[in-house]
Amino acid sequence: MLDDKILDAGNGNAGAPGYQVARAEGWRPLHVIILFLYGAFLTWPALSTGYIPSRDTLIHLLWSTNFSNQLWAGEIYPRWLDQMNGGLGSPVFFFYPPLPYYLTALLKPLFHADPEGWHQIGVAASMAVILSGFSAYFWLRRVAGASAALIAAIIYMSAPYHLAIDLYDRFAFAELWSFVWLPLIMWSIHLTVAGNRKALLSLALAYAALVLTHLPTAMIFSPVALAYAFFNADRGSRVRGVMVVSVAMALGTGLAAEYLIPVLTTQQNISLSDMRVGRLSYIYNFLYYGLRFNSDFTEMLTQQGWYAGIMMTVCLSAFFLGSRIFPLLAMHLARFWILIAMMAFAMMLPVARPIWDLLPPLQAIQFPWRFNVLLTLAMVTLIALWAGAIKPGASRLNGFALAVACMAVIGHSLFILPTYLALASSSGEPSMAKMLAQFGTINDEAKEKVLAAGLAIDVAEYRPKWVPHKFNSSTQALRASLDQMQADLLERGQGRVFIQSRSPRRMVVAVDIPVEGWVKLPHFYYPGWRASVGNPAAQLPIRPSIPEGLMEVKIEPGRHEIVLELVTSMAERIGWAISGFSIVVLCLLAFRIFLRQEEQVRVV
Repeated sequence: MLDDKILDAGNGNAGAPGYQVARAEGWRPLHVIILFLYGAFLTWPALSTGYIPSRDTLIHLLWSTNFSNQLWAGEIYPRWLDQMNGGLGSPVFFFYPPLPYYLTALLKPLFHADPEGWHQIGVAASMAVILSGFSAYFWLRRVAGASAALIAAIIYMSAPYHLAIDLYDRFAFAELWSFVWLPLIMWSIHLTVAGNRKALLSLALAYAALVLTHLPTAMIFSPVALAYAFFNADRGSRVRGVMVVSVAMALGTGLAAEYLIPVLTTQQNISLSDMRVGRLSYIYNFLYYGLRFNSDFTEMLTQQGWYAGIMMTVCLSAFFLGSRIFPLLAMHLARFWILIAMMAFAMMLPVARPIWDLLPPLQAIQFPWRFNVLLTLAMVTLIALWAGAIKPGASRLNGFALAVACMAVIGHSLFILPTYLALASSSGEPSMAKMLAQFGTINDEAKEKVLAAGLAIDVAEYRPKWVPHKFNSSTQALRASLDQMQADLLERGQGRVFIQSRSPRRMVVAVDIPVEGWVKLPHFYYPGWRASVGNPAAQLPIRPSIPEGLMEVKIEPGRHEIVLELVTSMAERIGWAISGFSIVVLCLLAFRIFLRQEEQVRVV
């Protein structure tokens, strides 16, 4: 039931949202248990075995395993993954947000007998869904009371885009984790605009977590967060509320600068343009746009369109049926979220193409259907308001309609569970070999993905730009290139070249050649690598080989021990400096806030 104290606690300004100043209902132990058990049920294939054979499972598995191994080996921020691409390396975490992989790496001590990392990433994915339910409940109980928040949190975990698409169909690992932070940001905005100084700290931390988890979602969500701050503040303090929220979000951005600065300033070093051509271009990813490319791609977009239509229908049902019973302030909030739902839905349609064409930053989001994240958030908020407004003795129409809407959302996610339960429970330990046995016979593309994963081949967009597509566009091409490279290393006239030791940002190579020349090494070229013999200050010439894009070093005749190191770039140093400064500012703010609170308590 809707907590009347929450909805009616205004400040006397007609129409001004005042529920944010009320005390929210506390956590109910039974609700916590229900959310945990339901989340475990929804994600049981991931929680029990970690085995979810989906579109992007293998690449996230490879990134997670390599990131975890390097982190536990002592590297604080693994950016260059040494064992990717058949041992040639990958700069992927100069560009991909690291927080979900840090959280996954924490699970490594629990799964010693898990060399490929299936259990780690599976449990982490399950945790993301369960924690998203808790965070939605944490926020929505302030909006609509605990009971309504429980219903909405269940829908949040069950939402088709969240569960069926992001977990099971795509295994969009980073976007899956972004659902955890969005409700926490909304909760923090509630308290921040109400004058709660502590909430400014939680807002900065939650926003930093979002940026460090999934940048496209942060870009989509940030304008909504600012609009919500303006909408949710009292009329006389809206500008101030937006400014305070903006400062907190800026502080959160500063906390994430060690990731943001390199990704924003070094994109020219990789093949990021590959993410915006062909079927990956935004122009082919609007919903209800007709048949495109292969049947698998068309089926995915058709499914996306169906889910978006279901969620938009639920939003409209919640708004129009609930408007008959909403209290004033609930109606005020419902108007905001129905507007967000309609805007999010419209941005996924071909009619929005001129807007996407006009705004290059919007094109960086890549897929218009990513706006399903906002549609999901709007849907669960409207459901919470709707459920909270239904009081005992009210017309049964709303209760029946709410039940039908909830079943429609849940049903479109649950139907996918039997397939993945059967796959997870099939004989054999989770492994790439098991995936190859199950899916390798379906089509050549599925088989090639599994074989490529065996060599840890990275996706094209995160390879250094000097590496041609044909070099490792397939397992056969990569094997042929590696074989030829080994031949070049072992026999170059009368000289010999071999690797003595290697680590993610350092490699020692022994070379014995009779004449001066360029030595090709089994390692991708990437800006920032430095080569020296004896004296680190005396750097050797280094360049990318043609056509492979491998590292070549020019050395004099004789026997040498070449040390190659990936030095900390200027972008990394600037990022760390900004993050460090932001941490200091956050600590000083926390100290001042808690000191002032303690002084106020003493005065009282």
